Amino acid sequence: MRQVGFATVLAGVLGLAAAPTALAVPCGQPAKEGDPPTAGTLTLNTENSDTDLDFEGKTDKDSLRLIFNVADCTLESSDGVDVRALTSGKAKSSFGKPLPQAKRTLLVIEIPVNASRFPAGEHKGRVIVSGSTVNSTIVKVSVKRKETPPVPVVVSVLALIAGFLWALYAAWVAARGEDGKKVEFKRRYLVIALGGSVAASYAVFKTVYVDATAWVADFPSIIAMAVAVMSASAGGATAGPVAKGVAAVIKKTTKRQPAAG
Repeated sequence: MRQVGFATVLAGVLGLAAAPTALAVPCGQPAKEGDPPTAGTLTLNTENSDTDLDFEGKTDKDSLRLIFNVADCTLESSDGVDVRALTSGKAKSSFGKPLPQAKRTLLVIEIPVNASRFPAGEHKGRVIVSGSTVNSTIVKVSVKRKETPPVPVVVSVLALIAGFLWALYAAWVAARGEDGKKVEFKRRYLVIALGGSVAASYAVFKTVYVDATAWVADFPSIIAMAVAVMSASAGGATAGPVAKGVAAVIKKTTKRQPAAG
């Protein structure tokens, strides 16, 4: 068995005794006379911090929350801590005044964010922490939201109706309604076709908007959504068993014109 020398044990005991003393030095104060002021070293606790906020389709208020572990000294007060939350563009006014809280071995910073003050999309920023009691550090943050529901819902409903009407028109043309023959659609098949149209349209709407993290109501996005939903609506109205139902209706309700003479 390995023997541990008395000197080694004594050094360990002295080291343990000295550790709390060093830790007890208040940030901003010298560790001993003649030394420069001690500044706390900040390490972001990534597991418990909220550096990215997703408001989805809402314009609520929330807060970025940064939790730092403080090393080399104890942070007794937040007076010597300066925090700046910066972002650019139209999201510049969405960040409120940072609120730092000193908790000896922790520094907690909350930054209010108002989602109604930035447009739909993702906006990146940074939080700069500095001051006389801590060493400077920079943390990247982001906020995002997608367009509020009215715009995508209206676009999707109009596209659904257009796609359904297009499917009926295509069926009418296929039955040679343009040749003057009378084409009628039974109500129950119209209900089935409409159900298929709605189901297919919602599947596209869910993918494009509901499951999206930052849908923006710009012209390209609106056109893309309208085309996708309209195509799904038309396809859903004539897909699978629905197509057979429509075909049966066309066949049964198309009347031949009586022969002349």
